Amino acid sequence: MVPVTVRSGKQPVMTFRVACDTPLRYTVDPLAWLSLPRSAWARAYHPQPRARGHRHRRALRALGAKWLKIIFVMWQRQVAYDEQHHLAMMGAAGPAAAGQKNRVTRTRESLGLLARVCFNASPVTAHPTEAQLYRSAARTGGAQLLDEVETLRGDKDRFDALISVLNVGFERGGVVTRIEKRGERFVEEPYEVYAPRVLAGIAGLKDTVEDRSLPLFMLRKRRSEPVARLGRTTEVEAQALRQACGLACLTQIERVVSAYDGAPVPLEREGIDDRAVDPGRR
Repeated sequence: MVPVTVRSGKQPVMTFRVACDTPLRYTVDPLAWLSLPRSAWARAYHPQPRARGHRHRRALRALGAKWLKIIFVMWQRQVAYDEQHHLAMMGAAGPAAAGQKNRVTRTRESLGLLARVCFNASPVTAHPTEAQLYRSAARTGGAQLLDEVETLRGDKDRFDALISVLNVGFERGGVVTRIEKRGERFVEEPYEVYAPRVLAGIAGLKDTVEDRSLPLFMLRKRRSEPVARLGRTTEVEAQALRQACGLACLTQIERVVSAYDGAPVPLEREGIDDRAVDPGRR
């Protein structure tokens, strides 16, 4: 799978590896291809070689090489593959302290940009509580931007309560009920918890949440890639974009609804599991 590097003086040349286990090569290629609809990190990695100008087959071989490393570690440790563990390790194996700080800053800037563009967006919130999720959704129905969600794992009760609201709130009509005091009586109060949400963190959450999400992996930028800072011009551009998106939704609502209704068919045809198809139904 891995190409051969031939050096002549200071000039390295990459060539196709001919001497290898051919049956293994023919096995790894389909493995890499079939992992695309089932693995979040594989879907995020595959476009990277393509963006550098490589063909589809070469991108698959690069992805297959990644899988071989994972399979070798699984064989060494005699353990089964765990997508959540691998995503957590990817987050933990990030850059050093300075780079880690830069990545956190970029994440918050991205959330800040979404706060300017999304409809009725909440302020960027770290360490969200269960009550924040269902009260804000019932009050505004706007986008909720949640940062550092992986830190909730240290508090099991709070983490489980948060996950329960997220599991219910991914579809329209999702409701949670809470017992609240009204005067001298306690009454059952329903809260509609359906709302668009952005969850940012360096580690994975429960599979029930991730399977119904659209994962996006942030990549470190190259030094040659300039990135504009958020400023006054950003506010003006974001407001114009938000208004344009709102106008597009109002004028094209029938096409949007039709696209959502028809989304599960091609997804199921590609072999996507039921949970991953769920966002296309909502």
